[in-house]
Amino acid sequence: MSTSTRPPAGRTELWRPITAAAAQGRLVLQQCGACGAWQYPPREVCRDCLGTALAWTEPVATGTVLAASALHASVEPWFKRHLPWLIGKVKLDIGPWLIVHLAADCAATGTRVRIASLTDASGQAVLVARAAGATAAADPRLAALGAAPD
Repeated sequence: MSTSTRPPAGRTELWRPITAAAAQGRLVLQQCGACGAWQYPPREVCRDCLGTALAWTEPVATGTVLAASALHASVEPWFKRHLPWLIGKVKLDIGPWLIVHLAADCAATGTRVRIASLTDASGQAVLVARAAGATAAADPRLAALGAAPD
């Protein structure tokens, strides 16, 4: 399969534990062992206390959509074929905010969501949000990504 038939695969080394957990159907984020602050994006030191004891932990992954947008242009061949594509900024109840792929059922600002970390068709973890009370019906766009919320 050519790379243009898959979502982009580039990630930093700090993303590797998120991808490993996604392959097991789990979401992990870093949590500081010194002050308890949750970290996202992944980093080498705590954003609050500069501590280095960051452990990969499964958070309660619920939050609120702060902003949503539909992408209508992309330089990535895979996304060009799947436009428009919904993305959004979600504030987790535990603190950090994430940029995520949005399911169609949670594209409105203020929607309560749950976040899943899933493996896409390129083998990388992607963060997906869907409405907190939604059924397990797959969003066809996210199914095309290779990641449908559970």
